[in-house]
Amino acid sequence: MSIFFSPSLIGVLAIPFLVAPFAYLLRRSAFLASTFSIAAIFFTMSWIWRLPDGTTAHILGRELALYPIQRMALLILLFSTASIFLFVWQVSQGWSLYPFLLISIGFLNGALLFQSPVIAVLLAELGMLTCIFLIQGGPREDTRPAMHLLTTIVLASPLLLVAIFLLHYYDMHSDIAALLQVATAIMALGFAFVFALFPFHTWLPTISETAPPAIAAFMASTVPIVFLVLLTTWLVQFPALRETGTFSHLLVWGGLVTAITGGILAYSQDHLGRWWAHVALADLGYLLVGLGIASPAALHGVLYGLINRSVALILAGQSLAVLHHRATGLSPRNLQGTAFRLPVSLLGMSLGSLALLGVPISSGFLSRWLIYRALLENGYSVWVWGLLGATAFAGLGYARIIRSVFVHSEQGAAIEREPRLASATILILSAFLIGLALYPQFIAGPVRLVLAMLPFSQ
Repeated sequence: MSIFFSPSLIGVLAIPFLVAPFAYLLRRSAFLASTFSIAAIFFTMSWIWRLPDGTTAHILGRELALYPIQRMALLILLFSTASIFLFVWQVSQGWSLYPFLLISIGFLNGALLFQSPVIAVLLAELGMLTCIFLIQGGPREDTRPAMHLLTTIVLASPLLLVAIFLLHYYDMHSDIAALLQVATAIMALGFAFVFALFPFHTWLPTISETAPPAIAAFMASTVPIVFLVLLTTWLVQFPALRETGTFSHLLVWGGLVTAITGGILAYSQDHLGRWWAHVALADLGYLLVGLGIASPAALHGVLYGLINRSVALILAGQSLAVLHHRATGLSPRNLQGTAFRLPVSLLGMSLGSLALLGVPISSGFLSRWLIYRALLENGYSVWVWGLLGATAFAGLGYARIIRSVFVHSEQGAAIEREPRLASATILILSAFLIGLALYPQFIAGPVRLVLAMLPFSQ
């Protein structure tokens, strides 16, 4: 019985799965299902907060462990989930959200806690598979987003598993240099699929256009966090990956290409959801660049960026959900007149977008500045201008789409005003981003703890 009364890693893993059946039974009552789910999430967060660093547990001989980087990722993951449950109380995103989101969180928690790379990959992919039920929940005729996500999982899973096998084999036969080269190439390709890097990025814009926006935000924010943590821990577990420098260069160049193409493609979009998805991809590119450079400044930028990215994506996703729910679409024509009926949602969308773009005075600027500085110090000065230009293009694309909200129209006058609870959630997340922009030192302590655990920080 101690598992239910004292914090434990097994309890952290089990709570979402135990609560999911009850959330399913209560799914027809948004109030009860949301309240029950939020209580379970905050209970799990309190356990994670109380557990000391280095806590371990075993399930069937497999080790679970909690270190600062896992703690940060778990708290971000659960905070994002709790805000979604609070938001969908009034803005429905499909009846299947309550049970399947909990199940997905359970799998993703396990992926972060299990120390075995093979089990971590399998659990992370199961978490993504469960998201298919979220995307396809309700009477949806368009199966494209679910099929795109399923295809990505089917392609990425064997690549990552084969790469792990080859890395373990290389540890025992380090004289076979070709093993490391093949493993590096296969792992890079597997991560390109799950991160939705260019040109394997189509699944995320498709989801952002056709799936419920809050679910698209969950996918865009949580999946990269989990796989970034897995990638970081594997760089620690397999030193050969970083010692040769090949994988680090792939991270830097892949991140640069994704950041620049994401910004340019965002400029060409005429759908607010697809614009947001491409900007999210561009932001992820910056984090990969910082992880590839792995200098103290770059890693600081990555960790600050992870926190900013998660809150900004959830804020923008919830704002998009209200806009889509009230305006019945996210094209410029649907958005006409919404500035006068949905001001809070547009405020949240703008703050989240500015944070993802990393413009000055936004919460994302510190992360971008640190990564720009790391690029300059490592001889990538020309690429900094390319990144700044792509960011400017993305900003112009947003201005082109958002100007339609100030156009008066009969359709805009008929739009219902925002739900109060949803507006309150958006305002709380907006206040958090503003506070993070003004007082970034608030999260400096946890960031230093994570950096101290990374032996490849130069």
